[in-house]
Amino acid sequence: MLTRLFLLSPPPGVHDPDFDRWYVGVHAQEARLLPNICRYVSYRGEAVPADVPGLESNWYRLTEVSTADLGPAAPPQWTPPPYPQRTSCSTDWWEERTILIADKPEYDLLREVPDFGRREQAE
Repeated sequence: MLTRLFLLSPPPGVHDPDFDRWYVGVHAQEARLLPNICRYVSYRGEAVPADVPGLESNWYRLTEVSTADLGPAAPPQWTPPPYPQRTSCSTDWWEERTILIADKPEYDLLREVPDFGRREQAE
């Protein structure tokens, strides 16, 4: 299983409720129909408490999509958002950063301390 994590924010000038209405109410409903999806969840970012200096929360939403594999799948015809876009390309529909991860972590940092010295000697 592979998981893709998306950090998302509305594009400049789009208010959060407008983004959510389209992203959760329209786009996510189309995306959930893609084949091989095992898990599809989304979290809204929390506001940083005023009494926690130095902590930033720069993204509005985190979406997690897990698939059985990355086999070929033709994406559906996406419904564009109702707010103005710079281009018709879906990458302009939101600000995004993404990462693809395996289903097992490389390190369980609560249980182990990686020994990079031993790891480099073995290679």
